[in-house]
Amino acid sequence: MKLIYLSLTLGLFILLTELVFTQVKNPTIYPYGGVPDSSRYDPLGQMFGQGIPLSFYKAEFGGLTFNNRVDFINCWFKCDANFDSSFFKSVVNSWSTKFDTLASFKKAQFDDAVWLINTCFHGPAIFIDTHFNSETIFSAAHFKSSANFVRVNFKGHADFGMVVFNGETDFSDVKFDSLANFQAAIFDTLAYFAKAHFKGPANFYAAEFDTIVFSGAIVEDKLTVGSRRQKFDFGRTLFGSQAKLELRELVEISMQPEKIKHIFLSDTLSYFLKKDIIENLKQRNFKHDRKAQFELDYIFAKSTMYQEQSDKYVKNKWYQIWKWPKWFVSFIYYYTMGFGYRPFYYFFWAFLITSAYAWVFVVNMPERINQYVTSGSKRNKNSVRKKVSTETSEVELIETIINAMYLSIILFFTPWWQMREILTFFDAREKQILVSERLVGFLGYIALFKFSESDAILLALKSFFVG
Repeated sequence: MKLIYLSLTLGLFILLTELVFTQVKNPTIYPYGGVPDSSRYDPLGQMFGQGIPLSFYKAEFGGLTFNNRVDFINCWFKCDANFDSSFFKSVVNSWSTKFDTLASFKKAQFDDAVWLINTCFHGPAIFIDTHFNSETIFSAAHFKSSANFVRVNFKGHADFGMVVFNGETDFSDVKFDSLANFQAAIFDTLAYFAKAHFKGPANFYAAEFDTIVFSGAIVEDKLTVGSRRQKFDFGRTLFGSQAKLELRELVEISMQPEKIKHIFLSDTLSYFLKKDIIENLKQRNFKHDRKAQFELDYIFAKSTMYQEQSDKYVKNKWYQIWKWPKWFVSFIYYYTMGFGYRPFYYFFWAFLITSAYAWVFVVNMPERINQYVTSGSKRNKNSVRKKVSTETSEVELIETIINAMYLSIILFFTPWWQMREILTFFDAREKQILVSERLVGFLGYIALFKFSESDAILLALKSFFVG
């Protein structure tokens, strides 16, 4: 009987042991090496399923595999915490955890979500070569010593919002495949993002720092900045073709003029805040660079094209017909002020104007256009008119449109001294229309070369054909 009782007791003990240790291979002292600490018991935490907090005096988890969910909620590591090369297959919840000394996660792998919200690292935090394959939340965490995230790969959303970094912070060679949020983060000392790769959006709005380094960093999506009295140096940052640098507040930026094209102003900003941001950049960062100042004015014009001049953001509605004239003027202003540094806008306007005049020709003088194009201008206009007057009715509309477009292009680009043959063919009323188009084309030439600075056209051609 005693033997049966002993066997049952031993079997039950083994079963319970297996249930307790299913998450960890070769576990240390139960549970996970932690000791229940009733002095830190939180009644509110019990309402959400939290038991008595654990205190760790030994935490050697290097190389272990955690198959199921791991909860370190409100735990206190009073010793070095070693998670080097550990493998976490499920969710890791480390809400309000406290690390007194070293916390090392070198080469660890997290396959599911990681929540380190409000966690406090009193000693160095090391995440070198760590892989986070899902969302990673560090919101409101506090790094009181150094934080090392060199060569970390964040495949999911990485949230460092409102995190405080008191020591040196290193995010060199980090890869952010998705959103990287550092909104309202505080960096008390140097913050390295050298050679960091931002494949998804990155948000540094309202971040505070002493010095932040983006040397060699690659930006492929939207990078949001905007922190008063803060300076961002993007001189050695690489911006992809689709990259955007969103400004949401007064900020100092150091970059080459050719990178200014990536700047855009947040749509939710008021008209006058946008104006202050642009004027601040022109005066503080590009004071002696006329081309850079023009580019900034160009960005401002584009951003405020349909915006009310107000201290608050007002969303316009397309059915507000009374605003259409102002929007049309803004549209014209935006697409003409680009002549100086975007000479290909000239061809946009040339196509628009020649098409408009071609339509005028089709409506007002279709027969005369067809006569001129089909018979030539060197013949006597009266004989030509008699010869082809009976045939004009047979000319199809499509042919008339082609002929009108052909004449319109000739008028727009032909020099004045070659206009004589055209003008001698048409009568006085028709000449008024023709001369008006030629005058518009001449003004286009003046605008193109007047507002173009040295080498602007050549640089645009090189960018278009070479890249």
